[in-house]
Amino acid sequence: VPMKTIGEWGSFVLLVNNMMSHGLVVMPLAYQHTGWFGMLIMIGLCSYMSSFCISFLAESMAMIPGNERFQGRVTFMRICETYLTKRSANIAL
Repeated sequence: VPMKTIGEWGSFVLLVNNMMSHGLVVMPLAYQHTGWFGMLIMIGLCSYMSSFCISFLAESMAMIPGNERFQGRVTFMRICETYLTKRSANIAL
């Protein structure tokens, strides 16, 4: 089993990068149309929803047998195969 090499700081940086990277291209235009308050609300709402979803994902990873303390490497594909039917997993992937 390969060792995990990403720490807490690395995972935080990847999370912020995945949340913000695609939106950075259109963010100036969105600020221009909605103003700073509207964008602040939208960024806060998206951040809250992302953290809520990632907590469900982490909980489902921990519920996989043999991975209660995140000692193994579990992919999104394995999570889908564990909890979904074969047809639903194929659609999700």
